[in-house]
Amino acid sequence: MVEPGIVFSVIQKKVLTPGDLPGLGTLSYALLAFVNRYNRTARPFNWKFTAYDLTALLHRISQREQTASQQAVSQAA
Repeated sequence: MVEPGIVFSVIQKKVLTPGDLPGLGTLSYALLAFVNRYNRTARPFNWKFTAYDLTALLHRISQREQTASQQAVSQAA
């Protein structure tokens, strides 16, 4: 099962260009044409971002937030 966020991201990158679709009929046609084409050519995503990568990223974010918080406290003192 594909998450909706992934589907909408692909549609946004491949179909929806701001100001390119003048009305709902054009939008509907473009979306249906894309879905038909994509269903014929789609392949599974090759995920390269592992659980280890996510853990490392979250650790780096946490460290930056702690450093920023400590700097804010020391500047306020």
